[in-house]
Formats: sequence, structure tokens, C-alpha cells
Amino acid sequence: MRAELKKRVLTGVLGSMLVGVLLLTSLGTQLAVSVVVYFMLNEFGSVVFRTQGFMLKQRFFVGLGVLLLVISLLGIFHEWTLFVAASLGWVVFVMLQSAQYEAFEEPLHEAMLGVFGLLYTVFLPLVLYKIYLVGVWWLVYLLAVVFAGDIGAYFGGSFLGKRLVCTISPKKTWEGVGVGLLSSVAVGLVCGHPFFGLMLGMAGQLGDLVESFLKRGLGVKDFGSFLPGHGGFCDRCDSVIFAAPVLYACIRGF
Repeated sequence: MRAELKKRVLTGVLGSMLVGVLLLTSLGTQLAVSVVVYFMLNEFGSVVFRTQGFMLKQRFFVGLGVLLLVISLLGIFHEWTLFVAASLGWVVFVMLQSAQYEAFEEPLHEAMLGVFGLLYTVFLPLVLYKIYLVGVWWLVYLLAVVFAGDIGAYFGGSFLGKRLVCTISPKKTWEGVGVGLLSSVAVGLVCGHPFFGLMLGMAGQLGDLVESFLKRGLGVKDFGSFLPGHGGFCDRCDSVIFAAPVLYACIRGF
């Protein structure tokens, strides 16, 4: 456990320093979001299509996601319009690829997973850049609150955890959730927005559960291994990308 903790801490510190530098400029933030999206696309695509060996589908999925990312950052079309168009394009592609099969349960499963994958790996991370455009302080606030919640949940669950939340995530306990939420609220209170901290903490916990649900359903422990001690970008960014739309809605709504 100590070796794993050292990896998590070292990766977290180095990653935070790099993100801090990138957030200094709009171009740097675009680069950071683009890197996250690209790795998440590759991780999601490789896991979903790993057993079928459909490299063409994986490459088309990643290429479609990258195209969606670039056009969104250029601001040529509204994100929702692009998402609908990309989703329809993916469904048509899978349909044409499956025309040779008699059973369509598997292609239908792939089509639905692909649409969700585009939402999960491209559209949700893009909200981070929209928050940056409102104000870089809000993006820093989001990362601080969510990461505080993750750290609190990790240590709370490790040292106090006794009661499991559900079977989806075998390591998530009510004690860890409680400590995580308190940590998020505490950081939110320091920054002057404790209610937002609570909302983001809850969204982050939900994002972690959704990630665990996906991994259990797909039969994998982690989506990747690029980040030592954390897994892949999908594993590390799950809480952040779920909390981002909540913060953006709070900023616009209040």
C-alpha cells in the first residue's frame, strides 16, 4: 500500500504542477483538454473493442472524437449540434459495418456504447474549457474541490471504511464518501462557496461510481496505465468531468 500511495502522490504532484503551468494561457488550457480527450478516447476505444479486434471501429471512434474536439475548440458549431451529428455518424458507421451479420445484438451494443463514449470522453471534458472561458479561477476551484474530495474519500475509506456503498465499487465505503464530501465542502468554504463544494463533491462521487460501473461491465480493472498509481486518464478524470457540468450550471444559474 505504501508503494502504491507513493506512486499516487508523486503522479498527483507532478500532474498538478504541469496543469498549473498549462492553465496560465488559453492555448495551454486547450492543449491540456486536448491531451485528456485524446487519451480518454484511446483508452475507451481500446477497452470497448479489445475482444472483437475491430481496429477499424476503434480508429474511426477515435478519429471522430478528435474531429469533434477540434471543431468544438474552434467554435465553428455549437457543441450539442456537433455531438448529435457525431453520434449519428457513429451509429451509421456501425450499422454499415454490421450489415454482414445476421445477429444485431452486438452491433447495437457497440453503437450505444460509442454514443456514450463520445459524450463521456469528449463532450464532458470540453466543459472544462468552457469553465476556463468564464474565469480561470473557477477551473482551479473545480480541480481543488474535486481532488480534495478524492483524497478525502481515499484516506477515509482506507482507514475508516467498514460499510460498502454498493457492489459496483468494492472499495467505496460510506465512511470514505462522508470524509470525501466533508473535504470538498471544506475547500469550498475556504474559497467562499461551500454550497458549490457540496454539489461538486456529490457529482465527483457519482462520477467515480459511474466509472466503476463501466469497468465492471466491461471486465477491466483500469482503463489504462499511463498514470502510475491512478490508472489511465479515464480513471483519473472521472470525478472531474462529472463535476464540471454541475459547476458550469451553478455559475450560469446563480
